[in-house]
Formats: sequence, structure tokens, C-alpha cells
Amino acid sequence: MIRRSPIKLGEPLIGRKADLSLLGALSLADGALDSNLDITRLDRPGDEISLIAKFSNETSQIDLDLKVIEDEGGLISTALKMPDSPPILLTAKGEGPVTDFTADITLASDDVERLGGQVRLKSVPAPSGEDNAAPSIGFEADLAGDITPLLASQYKTFFGDNTSLRLFGRSDPDGRLAVQKFAVRSEALNLEGALDLAGGGVVERVLLDGRITPPQGEEVVLPIGEPRTSIRSAVLSAQLDTSKGNSWSINMNVNGL
Repeated sequence: MIRRSPIKLGEPLIGRKADLSLLGALSLADGALDSNLDITRLDRPGDEISLIAKFSNETSQIDLDLKVIEDEGGLISTALKMPDSPPILLTAKGEGPVTDFTADITLASDDVERLGGQVRLKSVPAPSGEDNAAPSIGFEADLAGDITPLLASQYKTFFGDNTSLRLFGRSDPDGRLAVQKFAVRSEALNLEGALDLAGGGVVERVLLDGRITPPQGEEVVLPIGEPRTSIRSAVLSAQLDTSKGNSWSINMNVNGL
């Protein structure tokens, strides 16, 4: 059993004082996870983080239920400098075996969904192709939405009304990880790539291609904070293939910085 109350956060830490309580349980043994945690704000009602996360090594069953609730002027919206510090709700929920698991994810503010989608796991054939080989675990993520209400107004042109993240890949029994393709797109950004990691996390291959183009006008403000930075266009290409050598090939062209 975990019980901590109160947990006092000072204003210099995240820009606002807060008193929190932590209650729950956490167990990690023999490859199994069993957690049930609640973080509640004591100095005002309505703000809470609850997490149930379980994994059974025997059955490969995953249970996930995450809920983050925060009223207007909360810690998270303040720390992330969201305009007007709105009420937010983040949920991630799913259950099933690791070979067939789907989690539904939603982020909302002011009772309006801003980002939503799914993360999926499934069994896929191992790359060796042998009949008796242990299967790999494939993964996919597909998230999209209009996140501009959560950002400063100067970034609205960069993101537009639809920003998306899509990726798919696999995790092999020998520890290898392959992100076969990922894509991040917004009104001004188009970024695609791939990544291969050997067992132990050693990078074997990287492929990255990106472009920033103002959707309207001659320039677009980059979402990188202060000072305000804008460009007219940018093109990026990066490649690494350790089967052909350990040298990176990187090309970048930025116009009108």
C-alpha cells in the first residue's frame, strides 16, 4: 500500500502551489505488473489522476485505465502554458492479450475532443519466417485532431485544424525493434521516417525526411517557444544504415530564418 499525504508542491516548481495526496498499490514481480494509483489535489476539488495498469506474465493480458481530470486553472494546463488554462480530460483505456490489444485515447478541453485515436498491439510472424519461431508483436498508433486550442495563437498556422501521428512497427523476440514507418503531419509540417534498433537498443538504421511549408503567406512561426522564430521553408533529410557503414548522410535547407 502506498499512502502519501499531503505532498506539497511549491510555486517555483510548476508555477502554482498545490497540495496532493497519493494513494494506491504497486506490485512488480516475475514479469507481472499490478498497479492501482490515485493522485488527488487537496487544496481544491475536481483535479485527479487515476491509473489502473496490469499485465499478467502467464496470460499476457493487459488492462489499462488512465483518467486525468483537471478543472480550469489546473497544474497541467498551467505547466504546459495552455491558453486560459482550460479544464482538461485525458483518458486511455483498453484490455486484451498483448497479441490483440487496443487502447482508445482521448484528450479533451472545455468538453471538446482535441485529440483522439488508438494504440494497437497484435501478433505478427517473426521476420525469420520459420514455422516454429516465436511470433513478433506488431504495434500501431493512429492519433489525430485539432490541438490548436491548447497552444498559443501564433502556432495556429503551423498546426492548422488537423495534426496527426501515425506509426507502425514490430518488436521481435530477440529484442530487436523496428519502427517501419512513422508520419507526423500538420498544416505546415510533413515528417516521415523509419528506425531499426538491434537488441540492446543499438541503432542500425534511421531514415528521416521532412518539409515545412507555410500554408498561407510567406512564413510560418515554429512551435519552439521564445524568442519567436519563423521561416519561409525548410527541407530535412537524414539517413544512417550501419550495414553500409557508420556515416550519417544529413541534408538541411532552411530559407528565411
